[in-house]
Amino acid sequence: MFLLGFMPFTSLQAQLHNTGQIIHLDNNALVFVEEDYTHADGEISGNGNLELKGNWNNTSAGAVFRNADGLVILNGSAQAIKGNRTVFPSLKLGGDGAKMLESDTDIGGTLYLENNYLHLKRYSLNILNPSVAAIQRSSGFIITEDGGFLARNTNSVSPYLFPLGAIKNSNVFAVGSPELYRPVVFEPSSSLPNTFSANLNAFDPNSLYPRTKKLADVDKVFEKYFYLINHSSGTSNFGFKLYQNTTVEDNSIIVGWNYSSALWEKIQTSLQDGVYGDGLNRMMATNFSSSTNNLPVSLASSPTLDNPFTFYNAFSPDGDGKNDTWQIKNIEQFPDNSLTIFNRWGDEVYQVSSYSNNKAWDGGSLQPGTYFYMLNVKINGQSKSFKGFITMVKKN
Repeated sequence: MFLLGFMPFTSLQAQLHNTGQIIHLDNNALVFVEEDYTHADGEISGNGNLELKGNWNNTSAGAVFRNADGLVILNGSAQAIKGNRTVFPSLKLGGDGAKMLESDTDIGGTLYLENNYLHLKRYSLNILNPSVAAIQRSSGFIITEDGGFLARNTNSVSPYLFPLGAIKNSNVFAVGSPELYRPVVFEPSSSLPNTFSANLNAFDPNSLYPRTKKLADVDKVFEKYFYLINHSSGTSNFGFKLYQNTTVEDNSIIVGWNYSSALWEKIQTSLQDGVYGDGLNRMMATNFSSSTNNLPVSLASSPTLDNPFTFYNAFSPDGDGKNDTWQIKNIEQFPDNSLTIFNRWGDEVYQVSSYSNNKAWDGGSLQPGTYFYMLNVKINGQSKSFKGFITMVKKN
């Protein structure tokens, strides 16, 4: 057992390989390892700090830290967290090189990003501490573009920052910009325990979620990046915010991928331009239910919807399975509507609210001929009316 409370600083010039010792770091202790630290067995306890210039490698089968509330500092150039899953009491990123995960990693206290990037690669980073302040940063951020994700526990009605960014996909960036910082914020609706996760994928979603597959109230789905968000535990609904720089991307709505219909759908979005730091000047917000799981989320522009519909001018309700009802293309996307149909003398013969093609007008017992329709509908909060004629054809 090594007791390091009696000395404020201990320097180990080579690697430190723990094969079964108990290393106790008292409050004022600092152990500095010039190269790698490998933990094969044993444990680390106490409130002191362990600073590494090399990699962290956990090959043990058990917990590394017991009764520990100290800080592990990665203060070298390129450094990795390797081996089996480690639960760090707190972790601080220093030095001047990239830091990366090569195993799933948990943090029970605070993550201090400082000015560094943390590449998750394909692994998970789980912030177990439900405090809003459990992630601290200056200009650093977390990179998830290879499939990794950041997860946070929550227990308050507060905004929880997910400081996501990218550096790989250079076609995302504005000219002269070396990086892309695009955070998201989750805000639970209650103080019950919840866990949320997210990643930022800095590539075109088209290969996974085709951008041309979209509803009529979505114009152009953003081609540079998208998020995957998940509410992995808990029952609280939650607010969700994302940010952009309008000189790089100028979008007006949030969209989500509907797995059932295989379409991008508009999500009700509030937009506010302002100064949000890190060059971000637009905030977009929405709300999700507690059942939101593995949802692809992106940005999009909203079309000018003077007339998003196609009104077919004839139908033939003769029971042959072809054109038996009167269809209005895209009407399902605008359920706040009412339809009235009149005969040629101006008498009302049909009226319904929330008209849809699934329950479309089949003419009933009316005679063939020409009819007049009037559709009143809300589009982007504005009331619009559409009028025209329909011909109903029936075989003798």
